[in-house]
Amino acid sequence: MNSARTHRLARLLLGAACLLALAGCGMTDDEPAAVIPQTSDIYVTQGQEVKTKDISGFCKVQTDRGEKELQEYLANVVSCEAAYSADIEALKAQAIAARSFAMYINHGLKRPLRSSQADQHYACGRPIRALARQAVKETAGVVGQYNGTLVPLFYKAGSEQQTASCRGIGGGATNTEHFITYNEGKRGSAVQGAYGQPSSNDNRGDMSQWGAVCLERKGKKALDILRFYYGADIETVQLQGSCIANTVDEAVLTDGSGAGAQECTSTTERPDIIERSGWGARPPRSLTGKHTPNRFAIHHAVSPNNLSVSGAERIRGFQDYHMDGHGWPDIGYHFLIDRDGKIYRGTAEDRIGAHVGGQNTGNIGISFLGQYQPPSALGIPAAEPTDEALKSAGKLIRYLADKYNIDVKRSVVQGHRENPGQSTSCPGDLLLNQIPKIITYAGSDVLCGRPERPHDEVRDTPKFNLEATNYKYIKIKATADTPAPYPRSVGGFEVDSVFFQTDRSAPAVYASSVASSSDDVTGASGATGPPNNDSCGSRTSNAAVLGVGEEIVLGFPSTFKSGAVISVVQNEFSSMAGCNSGYSAEVWASPDKENWVKIASDISGNISGLSAPASSVHFQTPRDGASYASGNLNLTVDASPDVQHVEYFIGGRSIGTGTDWDSSFRLAHLLEGEGTYKITARAVGSDGQTVATDTVTITLSDAFRFSSPRPGPAGMSALAPKDATFKVIGGPSEIVTVIYESDGYNVGESSQRSSDFRVAYSFDNLSGTDGFRRIIAYAKNAAGEIIATAELDVLVSAHIQDGLEWVRPASRGWYSPKIRMRTRRLNPEIISVDYEVEDKAVCRSDNPDTNFACTHKFSQRGWVEITAVGYDTKEQLSDPAEREAHTIAKVKIKVFITNEDGTVPGYELGDDDEPLPGSGSDGGGSAPGGGGEADSAMAEKLAVQGGQCSGVGNGGMAARCSNGRGGYSTGQCWGFVKAAVIRSGLATRADIDRLAAKVGMSAYQVQVSASGFTHAADRASPEALASTMGLKKIDVPPSQAPRGAIIGWFAGCRGYHATYGHIEVAMGDGYACSDFCGPVGNASCGRVFVPIK
Repeated sequence: MNSARTHRLARLLLGAACLLALAGCGMTDDEPAAVIPQTSDIYVTQGQEVKTKDISGFCKVQTDRGEKELQEYLANVVSCEAAYSADIEALKAQAIAARSFAMYINHGLKRPLRSSQADQHYACGRPIRALARQAVKETAGVVGQYNGTLVPLFYKAGSEQQTASCRGIGGGATNTEHFITYNEGKRGSAVQGAYGQPSSNDNRGDMSQWGAVCLERKGKKALDILRFYYGADIETVQLQGSCIANTVDEAVLTDGSGAGAQECTSTTERPDIIERSGWGARPPRSLTGKHTPNRFAIHHAVSPNNLSVSGAERIRGFQDYHMDGHGWPDIGYHFLIDRDGKIYRGTAEDRIGAHVGGQNTGNIGISFLGQYQPPSALGIPAAEPTDEALKSAGKLIRYLADKYNIDVKRSVVQGHRENPGQSTSCPGDLLLNQIPKIITYAGSDVLCGRPERPHDEVRDTPKFNLEATNYKYIKIKATADTPAPYPRSVGGFEVDSVFFQTDRSAPAVYASSVASSSDDVTGASGATGPPNNDSCGSRTSNAAVLGVGEEIVLGFPSTFKSGAVISVVQNEFSSMAGCNSGYSAEVWASPDKENWVKIASDISGNISGLSAPASSVHFQTPRDGASYASGNLNLTVDASPDVQHVEYFIGGRSIGTGTDWDSSFRLAHLLEGEGTYKITARAVGSDGQTVATDTVTITLSDAFRFSSPRPGPAGMSALAPKDATFKVIGGPSEIVTVIYESDGYNVGESSQRSSDFRVAYSFDNLSGTDGFRRIIAYAKNAAGEIIATAELDVLVSAHIQDGLEWVRPASRGWYSPKIRMRTRRLNPEIISVDYEVEDKAVCRSDNPDTNFACTHKFSQRGWVEITAVGYDTKEQLSDPAEREAHTIAKVKIKVFITNEDGTVPGYELGDDDEPLPGSGSDGGGSAPGGGGEADSAMAEKLAVQGGQCSGVGNGGMAARCSNGRGGYSTGQCWGFVKAAVIRSGLATRADIDRLAAKVGMSAYQVQVSASGFTHAADRASPEALASTMGLKKIDVPPSQAPRGAIIGWFAGCRGYHATYGHIEVAMGDGYACSDFCGPVGNASCGRVFVPIK
């Protein structure tokens, strides 16, 4: 595994392979905390790629409980991990994923497997299911691979609630849906890797266990399920060994090609949008006013319909025209879509654009590149909009409509000319007629993930050097039946003559031979020689006529190179009345009739001035002549399709190579030291020779740049928590205000230079926005002019949160003076932690493997506030400004410190000061008391907390508010009750762990299962139950449980959630509440527990 990529993946894998086993009611993670991510012992830290052909001795696996037989181990894993409702196909997918993951841990990381959330559960206490054994048997030895490399097939529970297309709704009971990757139909680099990472040989995504059940119920097989989440090119192969019997279901094996996988054609998720930096936008002259989008206006750009100029270059031209020609602050449109379906961001969508006179407020302008008003406009013939562009518009509108709560209908999606007060033909008849189709695409709901980047789909990579190739053949292929010919009886694209000139003054060289793809091509030989299609009556004899999809290949008596002028003539009867040519076509060139490169798309009419593409490379970033700060510099280029990789040089010294076309041959380089630097990009073709170069000159200075989120090391994005802080430093002294934007809309502004223009911002709806985002800071002077901009790519994740989480001691716990403190880092930038009291560090640790454990004997007594401060350096800093600059996170807790004997001389506890029970020395002892007398005050607190509105979301729905009666369980009953227990002060999560230990059960069983907790509380001695949970079991029917009592039912109890058990808090009026409120039944297997003093 590449070490840099491995390090990055390791730092961001904040959850585990399975994170939590699938859950019904009572099988839920802790709350009020959301999901507890794995800690410093992250499993992908030093892994190396494992070739499946090299795996041997895999019939046994090494675990933290000794060596296990693989088949028995997997039968346990599948029984523990998969939903009980899963049938054989979902279980086979689970078995393959579990086997692949186990092999990777043993052979890639070379360590034992753990039965925990960190790896995969194999000792959860559940009996092995017969179907689980069958699934393991029918997939014997089968693992996932990509490019011959073993893939650890990550999986999570995902959401229990699924759409008709098997996509999770909301976060689910385990809050893991945002990890799931939907990669159906994707291949290669278009596959989304797990944990927000780009895909690689050993990271192909993350499967939803609930989604697998949904897909199975729709008739999908195990291999279909795997491809839905890991991509169309995931391969399954069978390892060989003594434990492999001839029992495998061959339907789970691929032929190594990924053949047969359905291609993805549409999506309802956020589409890929090329941000402003991706097309080389200028900074806006000023920012227009804010608005709330409520409708859409469709435009056409009246630009050529061929692709001889890139979309990015065209859009830069539009921006220049709007800003310099019209004097507007920025490009007028919010989004632009080219004919290949690529979407470009223009003006920020929540700012007023300039595209419909007098109707811009609330109106999002979407402009299609091309010309769609027949027969022509500005000398550009009309063409039908491509289906790729229409689909992209539909996806974009669906995304924006969901974001701004817009009801998508025809009156809301209008052409430019349909808006009041407009006098224009825009967006052209041909595009206007397709708006209903755009709306249809906006409502599509199909089994797909995010689409491949459009330029992946249209990139035609020739196996030759564009610059040096001698072309001898031209191919013409009819692609559309518009514009319509007249009369329509001439049903095709007419080709009268095709010729080239080595330059515009050179003589024409005409095609001398022709071959057609079909016998249906009429008059193919008419395309050779000089133009002679000069009358309406001679069209079928003097010109080739190509129906849609048909093509001809023309040969020439001599060769031409890139730069030669190519002409395609449809007719020579333009001066005659009564007839005209029609249809559209694309043009290709080749040196050998096998390797082709596209010259133009969607041509119609007589076209001259085409040219075979030249090899090229052009910098996107950095921009020539710009100033930057020392630090990480992202180098990206546009390149012609023959370029295989780009090598970058500074001052003649090679600094690295970009090889990934999908990321514009991006290379991140750490550049430090003020001065002027000349950077050269050298494009290399398939033969290893240089085909093009480009050079920019930049200056490093005290440039305007982000200081928070802190830019990551070279090659890495910054990490941003849900509740992020934006700060900038450097730049001109004239800066008075900084405005921050993300995802195209304003997220805050500041005029406080003393705070580095600090703005706090909370990313909402993280299940939809987890992943990479771009933040832009605009610096304005006193006149309101933008005088500097800064951009930063960040990875936003709910699991970064505040960066630190207290492990020990427990908040509001009662402790003797010597306390061992531990904090779990949620942000991998943290590499040391100071523990402070009254702003003075009392203890320090730089060992994340021990959760920054540090022991201190406190001299204070009574309530003490302890602050844990996480830094991104091991260096002990004395300067307050330096400490603040290196601070990543601060978290505080309040604890009560006693003398060694538990007394606190001179300190009297008030009603509001009582510490939580069950804390003790280092969180392990117990509070005094527990004499068995019912605690009516605590019972009331528990009833209030159990019956009030809760902040825990029920899957994809809103948070439960129990102020009524009725409803139904959403699978989170124990989560709600546990939240009430914690909020009321009855007990802590640590107390639940101690209860489990006292009765010999695993903490996992008791923490996540309603039935598990009920079993633990039921079998505990009165002393153990009182000392850990502050509860006492009473012998009354559940229907007679007093207010504030906890009622629990075992799994298997008739009714009352027989599969997982149930738990709730009695309201005292015959009803009880957890994730819903309903009447209490009298099932004999119910147990009643009340708080005691």
